[in-house]
Amino acid sequence: KTTTSQGTVPHIFVTVAPTQLLTVRAKFTLDDFKYTDKKLGFGKFGYVYLAKQRTTAETEVALKVHTTTTLLCFFLYISLTWCFPQVLTKSNMDEVGIRSLKMEVEIQSRLKHPHILRLYRYFHEDSLAYLVLEYAPHGSLQRLLSDQPRGYFAEAVAVAFVHQVVRAVQYLHARHVIHRDIKVRALYTYLFILADFGLAIHAPPPNRKRRHFCGTPEYMSPEIVDHQEYSVEVDVWSVGIVAYELLVGHTPFRGDGNVFLLSISTSSAAFESFKSLKSHSYDMLSRLDECDHVSPMAKQFVHGLLAPAATRWSLDQAMQHPWLAGGAITQVPVPRVDA
Repeated sequence: KTTTSQGTVPHIFVTVAPTQLLTVRAKFTLDDFKYTDKKLGFGKFGYVYLAKQRTTAETEVALKVHTTTTLLCFFLYISLTWCFPQVLTKSNMDEVGIRSLKMEVEIQSRLKHPHILRLYRYFHEDSLAYLVLEYAPHGSLQRLLSDQPRGYFAEAVAVAFVHQVVRAVQYLHARHVIHRDIKVRALYTYLFILADFGLAIHAPPPNRKRRHFCGTPEYMSPEIVDHQEYSVEVDVWSVGIVAYELLVGHTPFRGDGNVFLLSISTSSAAFESFKSLKSHSYDMLSRLDECDHVSPMAKQFVHGLLAPAATRWSLDQAMQHPWLAGGAITQVPVPRVDA
C-alpha cells in the first residue's frame, strides 16, 4: 500500500503523474488539436473524441463536444424527468443549457484528485462548446466487468475498486459536491478515475438539500425516485449499487428503465411501477445474500450502503468497515487498450 494525501490506497491504483502535462494557454481553439478517427463515446450531452494537442508532442486528450442538437435532446429529457422544475421552451432553452454547462465546468475544473477525471480547459467556437478532458485509455469499468469469465470480479478485486470510488466521492462531498450519476459506466480503469459530472451540483450549507429528479435509473436512490429532498446520501446509495454490481455482475434493478425515462412522463403508470420496485429495493438484497461466492463481510457492507436514507451509512462509516479496511489486493485484471 501507498500513503497519499487522500489516505492509504492499494499501490497498483495510485495515479502516476503524467510525463507530459497539457500545455497551459490562456485560450484554446480547435486549431490546437488534431482529431483522430476514434470516437470515445456519446452521452446525454454530446460526443467525446480522442484528440491530440499539437503543442505537447501530441499529448492525447478526450475532447467532449456539446452540440446544439444533443443539448436539445438532453433538456427534453430533463424536462420530462424534473431535473429542472420549469417547463423548457425555446425562449429559455439556451439560458438553461448555458447554466448547466457552466455548472459542469466550474465544478469539474476545480477538482484535483488522483481518482477523478481532470478537466483541463473549456472553450467554445460558434455554437459548439468543447471540454478538454483527461484521456482514460483503458476504457470504462463496465467494459472490464463484461470481460470477466464469470461475469463478476473476484472479491479481492471488487473491494479495491470500491475503495477507490469511496475515496473519490469522499473528496467530492468534502467540497459540497453531489455527483448524482455514479455508475459503473462513469468509472474508468486502470488508474481508477471517476467521470461524468454532467449532473453534479455544488450544494454547500445551508442549502444542501435538493429535490431534482435526475440520474441513471438503475443507480437512483429511493428518495430521488420518490421525489423527496436529498443530499449526499444519494451518492452513497449509488456506490452501494456499484459494489453490488462488481460482486454479482449486474445491478439489483435490471430492466428497461433508461428507455422509458427517455420517452415518457414521470406521471405515467410505468413510472409508478418503477417507484414501487425501488420502494421494495431493500427486500431485493436477498439476491445478494444468496450468492455463495460473496463473503458475509462484503454482504454486510453492501447492506449498509443500500439501507433506507435514515439509517444509511456515511462514507466515513464505509471506510471504517473491515471489508474496505482490509481491502489489499495482490492481482488485478489488466484491461485491454483499443488500438
